[in-house]
Amino acid sequence: MNRIKQSIFIATVLVLGNVTSLLAQRMSPEDMVAREKLNVYEKLSNLSANQKTLMDGIYDEFAQTYKETFDEIRRTRNWSKIGEQIGALTTEKNSLMADVLNDEQFAIFKAATMGK
Repeated sequence: MNRIKQSIFIATVLVLGNVTSLLAQRMSPEDMVAREKLNVYEKLSNLSANQKTLMDGIYDEFAQTYKETFDEIRRTRNWSKIGEQIGALTTEKNSLMADVLNDEQFAIFKAATMGK
């Protein structure tokens, strides 16, 4: 249980850092997800066609949901919820990626997306 809380905390801190970066650079949520996707694909050169198709779908869904969530937060100006909501989306995306990638690939994915 403690490990789960630690992972959620780390994901939230990273998401807040990414959101701060997003706001500072005025990048759209779609651009931010596209940048992550490109970075991941550059580091994972040994993906099968099936893995790439599944990852494309995960990233497409994540980008859409991220944008909708960010737009809703911006509309309601409820910025206190952004870390929690975007953190949950990121955790879900990472969980789906863990199902698609083998252990070695997922370690590379984590390093590319979480700076580990």
